[in-house]
Amino acid sequence: METLGPYLLGHNPINAGIYTGNSLKLSAQIPDSSVDLIICDPVYWETGQYKWLAETAVRVLKDGGNLVAQAGFEYRYSAECAMYNINGMTPRPLLVEAYTGGFQQVWNHRSLNAYAPYIWMTKGKDITREAWVRTLVRGGGKDKSLHEWGDSPAAFFTWIEAMTDPGDVVFDPFTGSGVVPACCAVLGRRYLAFEIDPEIADKARSRLSIFQLPLSFDIFRQVEMDTTDGDQ
Repeated sequence: METLGPYLLGHNPINAGIYTGNSLKLSAQIPDSSVDLIICDPVYWETGQYKWLAETAVRVLKDGGNLVAQAGFEYRYSAECAMYNINGMTPRPLLVEAYTGGFQQVWNHRSLNAYAPYIWMTKGKDITREAWVRTLVRGGGKDKSLHEWGDSPAAFFTWIEAMTDPGDVVFDPFTGSGVVPACCAVLGRRYLAFEIDPEIADKARSRLSIFQLPLSFDIFRQVEMDTTDGDQ
């Protein structure tokens, strides 16, 4: 079985590459320059998580590797301030997931938010990949069946596919119900994921243990194809 430092990479029969614990502590054992992509959904209002993400990316990402973090409509500015001051990471265009299942009410702004912003950064100044990255993805709606903050796989699937190659290592430090590992399983990427809540981590492992790749591939591919409607 393949490892990254002391961790078995998913998809494996022991823990599906998902580990329980505090990401700030567990990530210290990830070897330097060993990860191709960090992609995750942090707790929006905990600005320190975004600063930590950028600092960790400088260490564990390979040169030209990418960091993608959902920021939340209300907290995007504070997240960007925390991340853009970290030397060694270059800001890229904002990535956006457009909601298709309604709006999010933002009471203090009296607004109906129709999108989720994702901050995109690259280690170093050069973009080493030839693939084009779609900055706007139409999401498939929230998935709250396993986690209260669960997201649609559409955006994660699209950007993992664009920013990595089969066999690359994808790291999700706040995996929740395991959406990112599920996308990686479909796309043939190796993954490492951390989750602090033992019960939620078990749900994510269960999700991966019963994953049916042919069926899931068709579903995920249709979601990704839907985002290209109307393009020339």
